[in-house]
Amino acid sequence: MKLWLSSLFFLLLSQPLLLGQKTATSPNLQKGMNALADGLWEIAEQNFRARLSEPKLTPEEKSEANLRLAESLIRAGNPNEALSLLAQPVVSKNSETPFWKAQALVGKNRFKEATEVSRLY
Repeated sequence: MKLWLSSLFFLLLSQPLLLGQKTATSPNLQKGMNALADGLWEIAEQNFRARLSEPKLTPEEKSEANLRLAESLIRAGNPNEALSLLAQPVVSKNSETPFWKAQALVGKNRFKEATEVSRLY
């Protein structure tokens, strides 16, 4: 019985790894992701900005933090700053960038451009 429970516990903890999902390695990133999930856009923004100020981030970590910061800005109604972030080279290779860029353009009522960008996604 204990072995079964231990196995179940291990599988639950390792589910993100087994499914190929990333786990948040930074408290700031985790807090930001939780705030996004709870609809607390400004708190998410603060945590993603804190994440970006952490030393020695890899390019992938910078890309993820910038993208999540852009998402929180878009959701909070600040598409201008989000577009600036999404124009940075660090996020250019992220597969989600066209989607969030299109969302930011919609937030600025630039629907034709948003449609063109969304075709890239």
